[in-house]
Amino acid sequence: METDLKNVKVNINSHVTPEEFARLGRQLKTLTTAVVVLAVLIVGLAVAVGIALGVQGGKASDDDTKELTTGLAHVRMQQVIGTGAWATKSNMPQALSDLTAVTIPHDQHSGYERIMLIGGMDGDGKASDKVYEYDPLLHRFDVLPPLPEPRFRHAAALRDGKVWVIGGLDAADAAVASDKTFVFDLKAKAWSDGPATAVRHVDACAGVAGNELLVFGGYDTEKDYAPLKEVEKFVPSITEGHAGPKAGKWERAADLPTARGDIQCVAVGKNITVLGGWLEDWSAPRSTVEVYMSDQKAWTKAPDMMYPRGDKAAAALPDGRVLVIAGEYASRGQTQIPRHNVEAWFPEYGKWIPMAPVPTARFRFAAAMADGAVFVFGGHQVCETNYDTFESTCPGTALNSVEAFLDSPHVAKL
Repeated sequence: METDLKNVKVNINSHVTPEEFARLGRQLKTLTTAVVVLAVLIVGLAVAVGIALGVQGGKASDDDTKELTTGLAHVRMQQVIGTGAWATKSNMPQALSDLTAVTIPHDQHSGYERIMLIGGMDGDGKASDKVYEYDPLLHRFDVLPPLPEPRFRHAAALRDGKVWVIGGLDAADAAVASDKTFVFDLKAKAWSDGPATAVRHVDACAGVAGNELLVFGGYDTEKDYAPLKEVEKFVPSITEGHAGPKAGKWERAADLPTARGDIQCVAVGKNITVLGGWLEDWSAPRSTVEVYMSDQKAWTKAPDMMYPRGDKAAAALPDGRVLVIAGEYASRGQTQIPRHNVEAWFPEYGKWIPMAPVPTARFRFAAAMADGAVFVFGGHQVCETNYDTFESTCPGTALNSVEAFLDSPHVAKL
């Protein structure tokens, strides 16, 4: 008997290779995943059947309907979590952080969307005046006329065929933020001056809702970088068509409910969502979300993001969902630590849901959507700054990489 068992053991080892064992392991893992998904579907079905049986022979109550809807929504949410995919694209011509990205829409001259990349800080720690137009299909960076002055940590937005660049800093050692605005005419391919803002904004954000251009918050460089609550809106002149943007002016709009800097704006329809940022205590970034409703000229509070974030980037997906990517957080007594985490706001569920994480953790970068994909550009990896001497390792970690988020097709149909 002992000899037979040994023979059996030898026989197994001689016929089942390590590769076959690995294959069997993968099959078992796939089967386990399928069982988990099936279990989730069964739970959702059980909820639906249970409610149906409970109201059979009579009209469903509001509570029954709500329970059914909640159960099915829970099943759908499980299908959404972690979806999406990331692809690596061609690198930028240079490493940059603290730049802005603006989507340039289809027009009569071009049948595709492009992305305009504006300014930033280069890998040597110098403010840049470079402007590029990125072609997301050909992965090409065409050089556009440079900014009138170098600029980084500024805000930018598109209004009426013109890209506005607002505030920011013109040099790494600049003590005071700029109040200048520069306006790029997409048709003429030329820059002009816009009106000065009443408040000097740095690390602010800008957006357009209902054709109203606004700049939000940021920091006050003359008050030791105290967070700003001030919001300004551009009021065009009746002669704007002839006199240009400089004939208009900036006026105060409804203040941010929570004063913050290092924020990000996303415009969807008539609303502008302002995300995250830092408060005055500098202990950690916030997950705060507030929405400016342009038709009411008022603010409303929205549910906080899942993760606190400063210096992140965000964009609106084609169906209006807000996608928030990476950003800075604090841990182990240190700030300037980048995240991989990505999340999206799903209005139908009233929740932020985690999406596929970005492969390269980064902060102080830019993002914009073109032709259905969201592209991220540059930024920093983990670095340190001495805030007494302002010596920093951050410029040396500047990235030239580009990655694109591709939404899962089934998500938009749920």
